[in-house]
Order: sequence, then C-alpha cells, then structure tokens
Amino acid sequence: AFGTAVAGFFGMNVINGMEQTEGIFEAIVLGSTLTGGLFLGACASYVDGSRMQRRTLENLNQIEVLNRALSDMPALDYSFEL
Repeated sequence: AFGTAVAGFFGMNVINGMEQTEGIFEAIVLGSTLTGGLFLGACASYVDGSRMQRRTLENLNQIEVLNRALSDMPALDYSFEL
C-alpha cells in the first residue's frame, strides 16, 4: 500500500519540485521496495511466532524457578525456628 501511495503521488500531475531531479525515480522505487520488504518481513515474523514462543518458554522457566523456591519456604521457616 505504501509503494502504491508513493507511486500514485508521483504519477499524478502534481508539481512538487522533483520532476527534473536526476535519479529521483530510482530512489523512490528503491525506497518503496525496501519499505514494503521491511513491512513484509515484520508481518512474516509476527505470523511465524517463534519470538513469542521463545519468550513464553523463558517466562515459564522463571515461573518454575519461583515455584520451586516458594515450595522450599516451609523448610527454611522450620530451620530458622530452631
């Protein structure tokens, strides 16, 4: 959509001061393509979900560590009472 919007803006008969600039067409095409590629990569990463799975496993490991530490609390309490 971004590439189409940029191409549409420059394809219209709007005077924007860049009509005579050398290499502007290539720069706009390259910028639009890179922006579209970055957006596609971000969407693919989100859909893949591997980063979210990794984060979920890290959180689960932290919960298990806390659970083990809290389950040993009565033993610590008993040892301090002596």
